[in-house]
Amino acid sequence: MRFRKNIYKDGVLTLEISLLMPAILAVIILIIFTGYFYHDKCIIERGAYSACIKGAEYLSQQKGREHTADAESMMREAFYNETDNRLTGKWTLSSTVSNTDDEVSINVTGNMSCMNGIFTRYLSMAAFSVDINESAVIPDYGELYK
Repeated sequence: MRFRKNIYKDGVLTLEISLLMPAILAVIILIIFTGYFYHDKCIIERGAYSACIKGAEYLSQQKGREHTADAESMMREAFYNETDNRLTGKWTLSSTVSNTDDEVSINVTGNMSCMNGIFTRYLSMAAFSVDINESAVIPDYGELYK
């Protein structure tokens, strides 16, 4: 039998772990960013839906379509009040409000910025963007209670 010295196997585990740890950390960071994204997306959807409900209620109470500019500005303000200081990421959001005779709608588009650093170029190519369309029907309470 031959006996070999174990001089070449010392430090192999350290080398393998040092090559594997950046990949493990990148996966963990991507999971955290994805969690932030979905958390913020839910808050943005809730804000858009809440703004539609508030706009529909406002137009229903006014009983006239001459207040549509007030309703649109109120819906934008309601959306930004719902999302202000609740988002974990740095977002650039834009909203478009429209209404017809029996429906109000809001369209929200935006992108979540990633942190600056080594992986900024690769993370900026990731799909951290939203395009949300919400609408609500303007209720006519006069017809319901006759």
